[in-house]
Amino acid sequence: MALKQVLKVTSKYGLTTRAAMHIVQTLSRYKSAIRFTVGENSADAKSMMGLVCLMAFRGAEVWVEAEGPDEEEAMAAAVKLFERKFGNSE
Repeated sequence: MALKQVLKVTSKYGLTTRAAMHIVQTLSRYKSAIRFTVGENSADAKSMMGLVCLMAFRGAEVWVEAEGPDEEEAMAAAVKLFERKFGNSE
């Protein structure tokens, strides 16, 4: 059963290329499939190009879905990334 959660982008510059790099590096450690959805656009959270194409600006709501053997750990890692503004210092 997939886990789903809505997370808000609070980083000053939104989901930038640098943020996408941190997300991909972190979430690629997990076996579960992880998708981010903004509006009608969806991307594999392990694809840097896909994440950048979501154009998730500050304030955007991102649906995060994780499904697989380590989905709980993957979701927890995604939540931490959002809470820590994707590792960006502002």
